[in-house]
Amino acid sequence: MRSRHGYCFVKTMNRKLAGLGTPARVWRDWPGFDSLPVIAPEILVPKGRRAVVVAPHPEDEGLGIGGLIARLTMVKRPIFRVAFTDGPARVPASNRRTPRRRDAWPRDVRAVRQPSGADLVAILYPGLEEGELGRVENDLESRLRGLILPTDVVFTTWRCDGQPDHETAGRVAARVCAALLVHLVEVPVWAWQWSFPGDRRIPWKRARRVFLNRALRVRKRQALAEYQRRLEYDPPHALRATLPSSVLERFLRPYEIVFV
Repeated sequence: MRSRHGYCFVKTMNRKLAGLGTPARVWRDWPGFDSLPVIAPEILVPKGRRAVVVAPHPEDEGLGIGGLIARLTMVKRPIFRVAFTDGPARVPASNRRTPRRRDAWPRDVRAVRQPSGADLVAILYPGLEEGELGRVENDLESRLRGLILPTDVVFTTWRCDGQPDHETAGRVAARVCAALLVHLVEVPVWAWQWSFPGDRRIPWKRARRVFLNRALRVRKRQALAEYQRRLEYDPPHALRATLPSSVLERFLRPYEIVFV
């Protein structure tokens, strides 16, 4: 699945993001999820540790672990949010919809507020376009390494997720964590689109379920709404997109999946 250097060996041609992908009901009806071990956010991030959430773009983390992050906030774990760039975070082309509005996103800052006015997000490389993270991968690694503490727990997108920027974030975080001996938790996001129940390309042995109670599911829906709002902030030269309900439904399970 991956080398010891953190690179993904799953062929991109086998991870097509075109179309709507595997329907949410297919995942919902799969009994394989029931056999996955359960883990609580406060176990993933023990007391006295800090959660560092590394995302390709602001709000990306809400798709995969919006509920988990909400729980960490409830139990008063410190959270440090890092986004590699504030540039476009487009969804697969076949899932695009016409935006309701267009606006400019800050391009000359190192830290910005999310559209909701919530936590500050550290921006490591402002202004990059979608898919450009790979060309500054080494620089991103150097910048991220300077932000991570030995006691941190780092969350990031899975290095085999199928979307180039997600995979770059995963690779960079994996190398930094390996070098600093910091615990890494990877989060599949677009994998639920191109994969299918029982798919051997998914590292099921590393998979854990994080259950979401009613309050956390509400927070997860809010996180998804913020992600949608993020997509409306569009540089003038690029088209934006929103996620159709059929795609969003995959992220509304009563649990989230992480790879430990």
